[in-house]
Amino acid sequence: MRLVTFMLVLLTVPVSALWVQSAADSAAIREAALDYIEGWYTNDAGTAAALGVSEVQEQAELVGPGVISLPDRNEAFPAVDPRDGSLWFSIYDDSFDEQTIMFARRTESGWARPEVAPFSGPWGARATRFSPDGGILYFTSSRPRAPGGPSADMNIWRVERSDGTWGEPEPVPGPVNSEASDIHSSATHRSVWVASRRSGSLGRSDIFRVGGAGPAEHLGAPINANGLNRTCG
Repeated sequence: MRLVTFMLVLLTVPVSALWVQSAADSAAIREAALDYIEGWYTNDAGTAAALGVSEVQEQAELVGPGVISLPDRNEAFPAVDPRDGSLWFSIYDDSFDEQTIMFARRTESGWARPEVAPFSGPWGARATRFSPDGGILYFTSSRPRAPGGPSADMNIWRVERSDGTWGEPEPVPGPVNSEASDIHSSATHRSVWVASRRSGSLGRSDIFRVGGAGPAEHLGAPINANGLNRTCG
């Protein structure tokens, strides 16, 4: 039986933390992945092994207590590096918009101490999402879109990896980014999916699909609804 691994962000009291849960593969999940999200879910045991999950779990398990998940801060937006299995996430104290991107390497003895991502910067940065081959990392940030410029609204940024080294982040051009706030993204082999507050949204933010050179495609109902609609990685 194959596994479908989910990374969940659950609100606890008083802080949020990272939890992991695996579930048995099902026809409904496969259909959703194929029809709508083109592989956001990883249908193999490799990702589960990277997270330390060896079998199907019925209860969510706190990730790295005392190392990843700490009682005096918030952790959110987890993503697993498809190349080395390291765990990427963001942390914040009181302000949700002022997050810092972290990563922790997986070792034989467990998770290594998390480090600040070299491109996180002094601006709010969160929601890391890898391209399928791990060569590009997308994230959300309010950093200036031009050097020396004013802080911007939320935009989708990307940074490429070459020979194991991350380059300089750059804003993703339109139509992934728009004149409105573009807050979260997920990338597949064919498309970039973005949660945005651009014109035409049904709720506070809606999910749009960008594939090729055409305009962003609004997914409509029932995927989008009157509320906060966001992508997951």
